Amino acid sequence: MTTPRFHERQRLTQWWVRGVLIGLVVLALWAFVQQVVLGRPFGTNPAPDAAVWVLTPLVVAFAAGLQWLHLDVTVDERSLRVRVFPFVRREIPLARVRGAEATAYRPIRDYWGWGVRYAPGRGWCYTMSGDRGVRIELDDGKTILVGSRRADELAAALSR
Repeated sequence: MTTPRFHERQRLTQWWVRGVLIGLVVLALWAFVQQVVLGRPFGTNPAPDAAVWVLTPLVVAFAAGLQWLHLDVTVDERSLRVRVFPFVRREIPLARVRGAEATAYRPIRDYWGWGVRYAPGRGWCYTMSGDRGVRIELDDGKTILVGSRRADELAAALSR
């Protein structure tokens, strides 16, 4: 394996995402305590206790799982590797890269949010947070956008 020209790891850092996740966990735990532990129906149309037993750990596991979610971007002598752990891996040989430009973008307007997205006319997007990235043009005319807090460095590594 060759030494990387560039490597970056990004995690979910938006305060509002963490706020929503914490809120969901607190709500799920409160519902569990109220309904299962204290025996008081939670809400105007309470779910059966069995559903609360199943949903509470699922909500907690989902929130915990998002803490492990991250975007790894690596450029070495041969390829660009993008990985959204634990779901997506993509490797693009540098020979296919025709151009790379650091750019600002509008995540919600351009790609309907962060994550792994496809937008007709714009191509694939791999982002975790922020509004900076590198737009990469491939030899087949397609483009992808890779989010980066160090977009200028990533573009330079791809252009070498």
